[in-house]
Amino acid sequence: MAKRRKREEYLFLMANLDSQEVHLGSSGDGSLKYPRHIGTYVELTGTLETPLNGVSSIAASISEVEGSLQDSGFRTGMIHAVKPVVYFSLWADRLAVDRLVVLIAAKRLTEFHANIERPRYGKAWVLNWSLRTAPEEG
Repeated sequence: MAKRRKREEYLFLMANLDSQEVHLGSSGDGSLKYPRHIGTYVELTGTLETPLNGVSSIAASISEVEGSLQDSGFRTGMIHAVKPVVYFSLWADRLAVDRLVVLIAAKRLTEFHANIERPRYGKAWVLNWSLRTAPEEG
């Protein structure tokens, strides 16, 4: 008899953002084998509305991804550790990161949302993520 596959369990996380920063970086070793890369990444910190394994604090890094990687069916992010802080590495295309830079400069980001696999040994894949801005005051 064939063994039945275990059904994956997904979790929805929502965090209120406390801080947001933009970082610009460059890497390369001067050879043509490893070309120079100049990129932008965004750092966010916040507090989960519902703790994950007893932890409420999050830290997320959103980096640019090359178009060829984005088209190859890659995951949108991962969780590296759950304790003492839930650490996310997330990826977005250049256009999305450029838009994030503008939103951070305007201090408009307020919420982070993510659907994740249930963490195993402190690690998990992020299936999708999004950021929300504060409503316009007027």
